[in-house]
Order: sequence, then C-alpha cells, then structure tokens
Amino acid sequence: MAEPFIPKFVDLVRNFTTTQGTGNFGLGAAVPGHSSLAGKVAPGDRFYYCAIGIDKPGEREVGRGTMLANGTVAREPVSGALTNFTGGIKTIALVVGAEWFSEAAKALRAEALIPERFGAKGDGLTNDTVAFQALTAAVNAAGGGTIELRPGATYLVGRQTFGAARTSGTFTSYTGVPELLMEFVNCTKPITIRGNGARIRIAPGKYGTFDASGTATTNTLPYYGPQIAAHYRDVIRVENCSGFVLIDRVEIDGASNDAILGGPWGDTGYQLGGVGIRLANHRGGGLIRGVNSHHHTSDGMVIDGIAASEAATTDQIRVESCNFDYNGRLGIAIVGGRGYHFHGCTSNWNANQAITGGAPLTSPPASGLDLEAEGGKIIRDCSFTACDFIGNLNTQMVADSGTPVDRIDFLICRFVQTSANSYCVWPNRPGLRFEKCLFAGTVVSLWLNPLNPSENPRFNQCLFSNSNEFSPTGVTGCVNNLVVDSPGVGAVFRRSTFDFNRPGVSANFNMDGPRLEDCTIVARDGYPAVNGRYAGKTEFIQTGSASIQALPGGETFVAFKVDCGHSEWAWAFTTGGVRTVYPATIDGTREKPVYQASATYNPPSLAAGAKSVIQTMAVTGAALGDKVTELSFLIDLAGARIHAWVSAANTVSFYAVNDNGANPLDLGAGTLRVRVVKA
Repeated sequence: MAEPFIPKFVDLVRNFTTTQGTGNFGLGAAVPGHSSLAGKVAPGDRFYYCAIGIDKPGEREVGRGTMLANGTVAREPVSGALTNFTGGIKTIALVVGAEWFSEAAKALRAEALIPERFGAKGDGLTNDTVAFQALTAAVNAAGGGTIELRPGATYLVGRQTFGAARTSGTFTSYTGVPELLMEFVNCTKPITIRGNGARIRIAPGKYGTFDASGTATTNTLPYYGPQIAAHYRDVIRVENCSGFVLIDRVEIDGASNDAILGGPWGDTGYQLGGVGIRLANHRGGGLIRGVNSHHHTSDGMVIDGIAASEAATTDQIRVESCNFDYNGRLGIAIVGGRGYHFHGCTSNWNANQAITGGAPLTSPPASGLDLEAEGGKIIRDCSFTACDFIGNLNTQMVADSGTPVDRIDFLICRFVQTSANSYCVWPNRPGLRFEKCLFAGTVVSLWLNPLNPSENPRFNQCLFSNSNEFSPTGVTGCVNNLVVDSPGVGAVFRRSTFDFNRPGVSANFNMDGPRLEDCTIVARDGYPAVNGRYAGKTEFIQTGSASIQALPGGETFVAFKVDCGHSEWAWAFTTGGVRTVYPATIDGTREKPVYQASATYNPPSLAAGAKSVIQTMAVTGAALGDKVTELSFLIDLAGARIHAWVSAANTVSFYAVNDNGANPLDLGAGTLRVRVVKA
C-alpha cells in the first residue's frame, strides 16, 4: 500500500532554480524576503511545491515534492506529466495545494452522519421520520457530531398517533401524540448540521384539538384539557447542550398549508408545538446561517436561554441571513438568555398563511418578533442589524411582558405595518434602542419610567412614516394616521424624521412630553401635528396641499397654527419653498423666549485669584434685562469660574476668574455656550 502523503507546511519559503528538463529540482539561493527550502525542510520531508519560470511564466508545475539527502527536490505533479523546463531562471516555492483542501473536505464528510445511511430516501414522498430519529440517537450517543444533508434532497418527516388522551414522554393529555424529530439533548461536543440547500418538510398531520378518533373538536377558551394533537413539536431542538452549534443552509418547511386544523388550545389561539428551530437552555454558543424556517404551525425559531441565576454567562448565538416567514404564531420568539445577534434576517408575513380547509392560522401574539422573558429568565444584550419585520398580522415587534428585558439594539431595521388593524412596534420594555430604522406604520405603547429615564426607548436617526410607498403591498397600515402614538414624558427621538404622506388629520404625542432633538417634521399630504418638547435644530416642512397643524408657539408666530409644545432652540418652518426661522420658547405660552449661542474661548493663563479681561459674544435676540440662565465651557474648569451677563442688545459679556485658591491655571481653548431667557 502506498504511503499516505502528509505534507509539511512552512510560510514564506521560496528558492531560485535553473533546473532544466524533467529531473529533480536543484536549489539556488533563497528569494529575497523568503527562507530557503534547505533550511526549513529536512531530507525525507514531503510538501506541496509550485515552480514557475520568471521570464517564461508559461512553464509551471504544481506538485508533491520530497526533499532528498543530496539537497534536491524530487518531483511528482499533482496532475498531468512533468513539465519539461527550458533555460532561464525559475522559482520554486513551498505552498498549500488545493488538492489538500479537497482531500481534507472529503475526509470531514466521510465522518459526517448522512440521513441516507439510516434509511432516509430524501425523495419528498417517503416519510423519513424513523431515519432521522436513528440519526439523532447516534449524535446524542456520541455527545455531538456532524450531520450532512444531501444537496437537492427533500426529507419528509413528522408523524403522530391517535388514541385515548395519555401521557407519552414529554407530552401529557395528548390524543394525537407527535413523534420527536431532531432533538439533541445534553450534548457536550459541537453539533453541526450542514444543510447544503436541502429541505426538511413536515408531512401532513392534525393540529389543534381532536378526540381519540381524530375528529376535530371545539372548546371554549381558555382550554387546557385533553384532546391535544400536533404532528410535530420541533424540527430541530438543541436542549441543555454545551458544545458549539452550527446550522447552515437548510430549508425547514412546516408545510402548515397542508395541516388539518382542529379547535384552538390554550389561553388564546393555538399555543401548541410546531416550531422550526428551538434552542432550550443552550450554553455553548453557535451560528445559524442561511436557514429558511417557514410555514410552521407555531414559530419559525424559539430561543429559550439560560435562567437568570446564570445571567453572568453570555450565550453568543449569531443568526445570519435567515428567513423566518409565514409562520402561524411568530417568526422569532425569545423567552430568555443573553447575547443573541441577528444580522440580515427576515421575519415577515407571520400569522397570515392559509390552512387547508379553514381560516388563516393566526395565534397571538401573531407578530414578527416577540421579546418576552419567562420562567424567571432574562433577555439582555441582544441585537438586530439589517433585519426586516414586514406584514406580520398583529405587530412587527412586540416587547410587552416579562422582566427584565433590556439592552436590546436595533440597527438599520425595517418595521412595516400593512394593516390598519396591526401595529408597527410595541416597545413596552426597558432599554430598547433603535438607530437608523424605518417605521412605516404606528409605534405604540412605549415604555416610560420617569424615575429612571435611561430605561426609556431611544430612537436615533430613524424615519417614521405613514406613506404607502414603503409597503410591498402598496398599503401602509396606520392607526388614525399616527406614526407614534402619545408616548408621554421620557421617550427620546434624536436626528429623526417624521414623514406624513396620506390625507386626514394625525395628531400624536403629548404636548411637552417626548423629547425631539434635531428632528424634521415633513408633511407631504394630510394635516399632521407632532406634539413634544423640541431641542436642537428643528425643521418643519410642508409641501403641496399638506398643512402642519401645530408649531411651537402656534398663532404667536404662524397664523392658524395650534401650539405643539415647548421649544428650547430656534426652529424653522418651510412652506411654499420659503424657510423662516423663529425664536426658541421656554414653554407653550411663549412668555419667555430663549436665545442660545456659542463661541470659541481661550482664557489667558491666570494666577490664583486673577480675573481675565472682559470679552463679548453675539447672542441674537438678547436684550438688556434678559438673564443668562445656563453657561457651559467644554473644558474642565479646574476650580475656575466664568461669569456672563447681557451687556447690550444681542450681546453677552463674560470673563474667567481663577478661584481655586492656590495654583495658576491655563485652561486652553474650548467652546463656550450660553443660554439667555427673556426677561
């Protein structure tokens, strides 16, 4: 038997050679910046090489080399015949041959468990439940392992048995007991499922309440009695495992349109099994990538992480480029754990698909994403980046129960409401932060804690709109045309745009309630009013026949406008293409306008007790008698003080004094900001 080729790998090894013909390579000097083969490879060592002519690059050879005792290299091309090199200088380098990666991949696959080895057909017609149960048992027995699905295969799984209500394993009071599928429990080694684009599809079955004979029943809700039937629980379940989990490029089709629907069960709707992927108390981290988990009778994915007693641990599950669409209850449900990061995923059109012989399967919360801590667990330190939540029946994202749920970030996500009977997002838990997100629809029920404002939701550089142009159906659903429904005091919107582009009146927010900093209000159609407490650079823009109904100061500044609340800074109103700037106000009555300005200030070096010369800065609108109420210098004063007062029309005077009692000071240049309140 031929000795196996086990290559040696060393970086940056390359020699010149003048070898001609098909004989062994003789080695010249090392190429500058590289080591010599003779110094890195011992006689008898084998390695991959690449030889190529410097002035004749068409003469080349990749092969398996052996260092000989005489310092030459024996040649064995990877493919084809030996190259007959002609005259000239060549280089020979130690490389990593593509052949090595190919053979390594074959070896890895040879170790993988393939469903067909356990009797699966993968033809989309034969029920492969037994084969997948045997495959799963093998992985559990080994404490982990790799599963390789066949490209192009469709594996049909899922079965149930009917009889008198009974307990079967984890199932109690079931008349239609589902058989378990890929349920990995207590594994300590990595679990890998390489889907290769294959599909796992659920076979038709009965779901809901049925009697022992399999006849559908109807019961008054809430109903927690017997007569439960489900044709599967979870397609893939990872429970109490500590090894890394990889699930890659697999379609998990719940085939809910083929389900036979019985009566509802639970407090409302169908609170039963029927989940694509479930991670339960998993501690080993993982990557879920390129998965399409759709049309499940319940949820596309459920994460039920570690308990609050283990809150110091971070799960670190990354979910990339996955789709959790068209499921009966939720696209994604998170009920506990930390460190879940979703990137480039969709959770769309959930609770909207039709069931054979019945109405659409719609179980509450009927949403794209549900964040609900249960069983004494937490949900914390999670993120969603470039994800879509569109067209879900009830709410695109809901966080309304379970504590604690906090430190959840959404970046560049889209939330699109397509029905007036649904909502865009329902962020009624602390610590939710949104940045550069689109909200097409109505945002409702914001969490507000006046005693701890840091808990309140934050919106930065977001777009809120009721325009139909953002909906794939051509209709953006809004409740009373609102984009944000009365969040009250504490919610903060920064550098965000509120866009109104539909007819009718829309008045939202509470006057002087939410804080809007550097925001823009745009009316392209309709009659909007955005009440709040404004700060920073604020722009109100109306075009065409649209009319913004409320502005800071109301009729004090603009005829026929009502008051929308306090403005701390000057603000601008554009109508008919003409932009007008109006002064800041201290409250909704406009009794005390506020003027603000800033300038660069570089105090001189000051001895202890010394005072600088008086300087001035322009503050447009200020007049004698007005009061400087706030003054800030964006450098540590180190015990010094700055005094300022209105000294003339549109002018504030100021000086610095060193009051630290002992040491001289040289503060350096910084920005000085003042705020003047009208007398």
